[in-house]
Amino acid sequence: MTEYFLLVEYVKCIIPVMYGIFQVVLARLPNAAFYPSLASATSQDLDRAQTNMVVFVSLKVLSLKTFMLLLHRRLHFSVAHQLSFVLETAADDIQAKLAMLIPYCFFFFLDHNGVDYTFRFAWMDNT
Repeated sequence: MTEYFLLVEYVKCIIPVMYGIFQVVLARLPNAAFYPSLASATSQDLDRAQTNMVVFVSLKVLSLKTFMLLLHRRLHFSVAHQLSFVLETAADDIQAKLAMLIPYCFFFFLDHNGVDYTFRFAWMDNT
């Protein structure tokens, strides 16, 4: 049972890391203009957001390390082996769930233009 608690802590660590990497890459792409949080952001705003993300991830990693230390002291076995065991045995399930969750979370804030039910598409008139 402890391996699943470790898995939860690991996922709580890895998702902010992936989101932080996504934000850093996205801020340098031209389609950042379609994300409301990045469209009007200055370089100082981006630096502040990245600093906040680094602090948050550091706290999550510290939480994981503390949890691993407590389990190791209490149960007297390698907690890293437990985590690697659950990541190896449940890798397909974990990857499938992350593959569905991450795009939803990352692209949720994308500014959509909506649906044109009049069927008079402005972009077709420009051609």
